[in-house]
Amino acid sequence: MNPALSATGTVDDALRWGRVRLASSDSPALDSQLLLGHVLGTSRAWLFAHGDDDLHSRQWRAFEGLVGRRAGGEPIAYLRGWVEWHGREYASSPRALVPRPETERLLETAVELCTFIGARTVADIGTGSGVIAAELALALPAARIIAVDRSRKALSVAADNLARVGATARVTLLHGHLLEPIDEPPHAMVANLPYLSLSMMRDLPREVRHEPCCALFGGGETGLELYAELLDQMLRRGWEIPIAAEIDPRQTEAARRLFSSSLPHLTVRVLDDYAHSPRIVMAARGSPGT
Repeated sequence: MNPALSATGTVDDALRWGRVRLASSDSPALDSQLLLGHVLGTSRAWLFAHGDDDLHSRQWRAFEGLVGRRAGGEPIAYLRGWVEWHGREYASSPRALVPRPETERLLETAVELCTFIGARTVADIGTGSGVIAAELALALPAARIIAVDRSRKALSVAADNLARVGATARVTLLHGHLLEPIDEPPHAMVANLPYLSLSMMRDLPREVRHEPCCALFGGGETGLELYAELLDQMLRRGWEIPIAAEIDPRQTEAARRLFSSSLPHLTVRVLDDYAHSPRIVMAARGSPGT
């Protein structure tokens, strides 16, 4: 049986067809399971237990459509409309970058930093989908969170995600470039700015090319241009504020030099993510446990 032609068949038929259709994916079996589970509103475990169940034609058509889009490189998160991040489900759409697992380390570093210094206001610069701001609000109930992004489309996703976790009242969303919409200095900052260089952009995986370019490209040859601009804004305002920021591991030494020269009175450290790659630059007075 060829499910793609008959538009009917069982759960197992669909999963087999999906694996073949998605052979070029890094995880064809998982992708097929996630997409069919999304169509049926079921878990992967349910699929395994009901392999002989028949699918309706409309379910086949919906599954085939999603598999075709996935074969074209669209991220699973966009196809399903949500992503699991830090143990919670958040909205995901082409209006904002898909939150990465490695960014969970940035979040946890920021929480440790803010707890260590007793931060009462925290700025999330380049908030994108808003997941960091949402999690900061949940982890730091005494702090006010300010989340900034230059993309109104991304801010609309952020607003959705804040509402999902009941954090709307705790987070102020501001439209603007870096520190421009912030009047008063926060006690701490977290930044996950676009940091890919020109050469990195040329080598992007096909899937990542479906995400907003403005959320990926750091602005030039090094990819650290936006971080340099952020640090320059801090310097011109006299804000030597503790900060945690995400970078690409290939930028480790350049980022260390940039942050050390811009924040000479703070101790700059580079921390690994959970895959043991240098990912987080933290500048602070003292040394919060990480």
